[in-house]
Amino acid sequence: MLALVLLLSAVTIAGHQLTPFALVLGTGAAFLVGWSRLRALPVVVLLGTLAWIGYAAAAYAAGHPETFNQAGALSAIFEQTVGQRLSGSPGHELIVQLRLLATPVLWALAAVGVYRLVRSGRRDLARGLAVLALSTFPLLAAQSYGGEALMRIAFFALPFMALLAAVGLAGPSPSTARRGALVPALVVGLLLVMVFPFTRYGNERMDFFMPDEVIGVQEMYRLTPPGSVITSVTGALPWRSIRYGDDDYRLLVDGNPVEATPDIGREGTVDIDIPDRAVLAAQVASRMAPAPGQRSVLLVSRAQGAELDLMGPFPPGSEDRLLAALRASPAFRTIYANDNVTVFELTGGARA
Repeated sequence: MLALVLLLSAVTIAGHQLTPFALVLGTGAAFLVGWSRLRALPVVVLLGTLAWIGYAAAAYAAGHPETFNQAGALSAIFEQTVGQRLSGSPGHELIVQLRLLATPVLWALAAVGVYRLVRSGRRDLARGLAVLALSTFPLLAAQSYGGEALMRIAFFALPFMALLAAVGLAGPSPSTARRGALVPALVVGLLLVMVFPFTRYGNERMDFFMPDEVIGVQEMYRLTPPGSVITSVTGALPWRSIRYGDDDYRLLVDGNPVEATPDIGREGTVDIDIPDRAVLAAQVASRMAPAPGQRSVLLVSRAQGAELDLMGPFPPGSEDRLLAALRASPAFRTIYANDNVTVFELTGGARA
């Protein structure tokens, strides 16, 4: 069993940049409450994580210093994880609000579960589940994880919160979980089932890729040599599955403020809502600017248009405006197209 735990820990360390630290906190919490005899396990996982970051992931750590320099920036982290998500289309805002509502409701039920366990004399069980549920919350003070820290912590806590919530609804023992708990359990369960399709699949328009979109990306890789500049409108694209370190990947909407000048360079969001098509095409060409001898292509897809419509920062129809500007510009030519993807090549204009 110990060998299996160590193997799973090693795979976790190599597979994700946040989960190993949650594992350190969780295994440490399990030891503190007496649910684990492996005192050295949190230390082993922490040393293994630091060794992986310092050796195998050294290039990533050097290229992403923001991953390790946000300790204590609670206000900025809460703004990224909550405030910045309440934006976009009215439909997207509704989905975010439902998600933000569902989690506190579950946590409130979990708090009731802790209270009922304590009242029934099962303090050790209440303390153990509560400590494990809260064990990863310190991560929130250390890293925003691209605006997803609170969501990830909620996932880490979910198994323990769900157990406590069940106790909150049904009671701490079978004798209390028969008649009195039936109605509230059915009501809460029905509400959760009704809300789940929205909270889980509310952004499916931009998260799901049609077969044509996958084919379009594959054709793009086939038509371009390694070392090309590959630009996407947003990150909603099934790319970077091959040639991850060979090509120069860029975004038109990169999270930075919207730029109004034609020459925006490597940073800044292209103003897709700009009325002058020539200026829009010039901005795109500036972002795609290749070095001498490089090829530069841009992929425009259905999922990216859906993300723009859902998330902003532009009015609906951004994808159509972008396509019209590129098709009218002599600096671009279409090298591949299907019903859901168009691949443009930059044939003239800016150079890096």
